[in-house]
Parts: sequence; structure tokens; C-alpha cells
Amino acid sequence: MIKLVKNELSKIFHKKAIYIIAIITAAFTLLSTFVIGLAEDVDMLFENDQYYDLLEKQLKQYDLNDVDELEWYVEDKTSIDTYKIAKEYDKDSWQYYMLSTNASEYIKNMNKAKYIEKNDELYEEALNKLNEFVKEIKDNDWTYFVSKEKIDTEETLDNLKKQLNDKDITEQEKSSIEKEIASINIKLQGLNYRLDKKIPYSYSNASNLVEEFVNNGILYLGYNKDEDSYISRDELLEKRNVEKTYFIAKYKLDNNIEKDRHYSAGDLMFQDSSATIMFVVVVIVMIAGTIMGEELSKGTIKQLLLRPHKRSKILLSKYIATLIVFVLFLLYYELVSFISYGIGTSFQSYSMPVITYSFTAHQVIELNLIQGISINLVSVLPEYLIILTLAFFLSVVASSNGLAVTISFLVYFFASIINGLISMTNYKILSIFPTMCWNFNEYLFGGLPSYKYASLPVSIIVSIVTFLLLFITTFIVFKHKDIKNQ
Repeated sequence: MIKLVKNELSKIFHKKAIYIIAIITAAFTLLSTFVIGLAEDVDMLFENDQYYDLLEKQLKQYDLNDVDELEWYVEDKTSIDTYKIAKEYDKDSWQYYMLSTNASEYIKNMNKAKYIEKNDELYEEALNKLNEFVKEIKDNDWTYFVSKEKIDTEETLDNLKKQLNDKDITEQEKSSIEKEIASINIKLQGLNYRLDKKIPYSYSNASNLVEEFVNNGILYLGYNKDEDSYISRDELLEKRNVEKTYFIAKYKLDNNIEKDRHYSAGDLMFQDSSATIMFVVVVIVMIAGTIMGEELSKGTIKQLLLRPHKRSKILLSKYIATLIVFVLFLLYYELVSFISYGIGTSFQSYSMPVITYSFTAHQVIELNLIQGISINLVSVLPEYLIILTLAFFLSVVASSNGLAVTISFLVYFFASIINGLISMTNYKILSIFPTMCWNFNEYLFGGLPSYKYASLPVSIIVSIVTFLLLFITTFIVFKHKDIKNQ
């Protein structure tokens, strides 16, 4: 058996196509990290001089006598004027953030007063407010604005608490005030995070993390924590997404895991391993779909059958060789990803933990990179094995490389479309359709499947049955196949 497997591996690794795919895989992965690096840049598409130069030229084409176009003129001019004021500072600075997000209110009032209302008094009033705000930016540091907001928020909180103690309020009013108090406490916690951990308002990931914590924390307050009470699956999924984002943001802030970039190298590898990897599937189908079809179509399989080897042994050796190549290429892909994402972000970021959320334990889970990748790869393994075995089965049945490869690719690429269509139906029986069951990634950490009737136990059983049917049928077909006429 070992000698047969070695012989099959030798045949596979003499094929030029596998090396071409390996080179393309490395090139594509490097290119994808380069694109991610560009997306990380704060400039991006709408935050550069070229964009605003084009927008300024567009202003000259507006008809200011047309009411609708005048409104658009004011909107675009406000965007340009705001950018011009903000760009005096570095785009990573807190000053740029404060001006680009807050100055537009004053500038829009100025432009409305000047071009729409034609009111000099209102214009001067808005201009003075803008100048005061700009002066505050120049005269103070970022903590001044956070502290000021904190004082205002605490005053609002005190007023609400006083209202809560009013004996004349109704139960409905009391409930409404209590919800508002809970929301304000989340806001205060966000402001305290900024002051304690020195996180100024900016477009940095740390600042975005505080915003995620506050926004999702407030949203989470409005959801019913009893998941059995949800009739709508969409609402439940929405609630879960908010819950996960809120608690992960809180965990990162509490444990000082604020990243400089939106994605670390570990995050990218973890996410990559969560999905079926196209290049791995290409190799699976290419090898499994041709390893038998090639020999059957050329007639070289007869040379093996003349030797004292059982058909089942020959077939098994080819299947094992295919599995070995699959594992080796999967490891190669992970190595290429490791290097590419390390170059694209930083190798140092691999030391950061991978953070996820368990809906079973309702708590944040911290994983190292190897744990995260391993768990996710195991969850998609049934899909890989079924696609591999399907291609292998077709290569034996059809005795044609083209047909086996084509059908396998069609099954893989159309699976997501089929699953999407099934998810829109209410037929419980469709939950046992193989493509609905072969990926366990949705179930990780207590996750919900996209199809409401799907379940992990059923998915495991269906995947095992599908694999065994394909595997056993392949051996039965090959055992009774007429090789003489091949």
C-alpha cells in the first residue's frame, strides 16, 4: 500500500499545473494583503484633495436659481469648506476628527444663511460660532472636549435621577427614564474609557472601538435577553450581532487590546480559515477529478491491474494520495497566508490574541492563532472532504477528467446559491440537503445557522452519510467497471 501511495504522489507532483496554482495562490494572497493595506489608509476614496477638487469644479455647474440645485450646492460646499478647515491638521489627529465631524454643522448654517436665506445676521452668528469652536480646538487638548462632554452627560444623568424620584411619575414614564439612564451610563463608561486609556476622538481603531462599545451597548439594552421569545429569526440574528460586537469591544477595552490597525495579521488569518478557500478547492477538484479519469481514459490503469493488487487497494492508494496532497496544499496555503499577512500588517501583531464570542457561555473567548485556525479549519473539513470525494467518484464513473472537474466545480460554486434559495423557504426537509450541512462554521461557539430548520446534529449525520455514500459507491463502481474497453 505504501509503495502504491508513493507512486501516486510521484505522478501528482510531476504535474506542472499544481505548481502553477501554488504560484498563483501566493501571488493572489500577497495582492489581497496589499489591497487590505490600501483600505486601511484613512485617505481611502472620499478623503483626498483630488476628490474635493472635483467636487469644487462641480459647484460651478449648479444653477443657483433652481431651488433643488441650490440645496445640493449648499451640501457640497459644506463638505468642501469642512474639509478645507480640517485638513490643516494631520488626518490621524484628534483635531482633524473634531473639525471634520463637528464643524460641518456651523458651516452648513453659514452657507444656508448666505445662499438660501440670504440673511447676513444669521450668517455672522454661524460664523462666530464656528470661529469659537476652531479657537477651542487650537487652545485646548482633546481631554478638554471629552471632560466637557462628561460633565454635560453627568448633569443629564442627575436630572433624570431626580425625575425618577418624583412621586407623581407613572410606571410607563419611570420605565422610560430608567432606560434612558442605562443608556447614559453606557455613554459615561465610553467617556471614562477615553480618559482612563488616553483614547482621543479620532479615526483610529481604538477610538472606533469605544464608539462600537457605546453604540452597540445602547442597542443591546433594547433587546430582550430571552432568545426563546423571538419569533423573527432576523431579529434574533440582529440581536446576536449587536451582543457579540458590544461584548468584544468591551473586552478589548478592558484588556487593552486596542489595535493600531482595523485588522491584525492574526485576525486576517482567522477570518481566512473561517471560509472555504477557493485555491484549496481548485487543487482538491483538479487532483481528485483527474487522478482516476486520466488513467481510465488513457488506458494506463490496465498496467496497475496486471500487477497482483486488488482493485480496492489501487483505488484506496489513489484516494489516500489525494488526501495527502490536499493536506500539504492546505498547510502551504496557511504558510503563504502567514507570510503575506505578516508583511501586509506586521508580524508582531501575531502575538495579539484572536477574540471571539461564545453565545453558549455568553462570554468573550480569547484564542491563540493556532487554536483559532484549527477550530475553523475543522469546521469546514466536511465540505472539503465531500467535494474531494465527489470529484474522485465522478472521475471513476465518468472516466473523463473534464466532466469530473466541471461537475465538481459547478456543485461547489452553485452551493451558496442553492443554500440561499433554500434559506428563503419553509420546507424543513430541505435542511438535510448536503450543501446545507457540510459547513459547520455557523455553529461554532453556539452560533445560529442561516437556515432556521438546520441543526448541528443533523448536519453531522448528513455529512457523514453523504461522504460514506460517495466513498463506498466509488469502490463498488470501480470493482465492477469494465476496464477492457477503456
